[in-house]
Amino acid sequence: MVSGKYRFSVDELLVANSHAIKEQARRSLLNLIMPLGIGLLLVAVFLLDDREAHIRIGLGILGTYFLLFRLPLITRMMVRRQFSKRSDQNIEITYEASDEGMIWTTDHSTSSFRWSLVSKARRYKDGYLIFSSPSIFHWIPNHSLASQIEIEALSKLFQTHIQDYRILD
Repeated sequence: MVSGKYRFSVDELLVANSHAIKEQARRSLLNLIMPLGIGLLLVAVFLLDDREAHIRIGLGILGTYFLLFRLPLITRMMVRRQFSKRSDQNIEITYEASDEGMIWTTDHSTSSFRWSLVSKARRYKDGYLIFSSPSIFHWIPNHSLASQIEIEALSKLFQTHIQDYRILD
């Protein structure tokens, strides 16, 4: 059995969310910003002729701006705003992982699940994401574990019990 605990802060949520966004297929924010940026770039490249070069350059810069710079800023801003309204902000989360499954405990609730309910898990350099569905995940930061030995023991449990387990980053 491997166990750990950590404080659920906005920083933890931002890290977990940034990893989850890379994993999740449907992202509502990307559904809005991505087409706008791509559309502006396509208009700039294909639909304008040389007489409208200044418009082409402007739309290209605007499209690149939306694709590369605004998306992460908008996402962080939305996560921070939503987190400030949550009743579970800054609570301590304790978890246990065993051959049977996982148990999560806070002052507000206790939750448990068997490994068969986990659809996938990902290991990053700073922690683990455990998905119970495409949009619902649990975050386990590495700093919540006592040592590198426990980090590796948790990884071994995931490799053994979760069919879709990958090590990333």
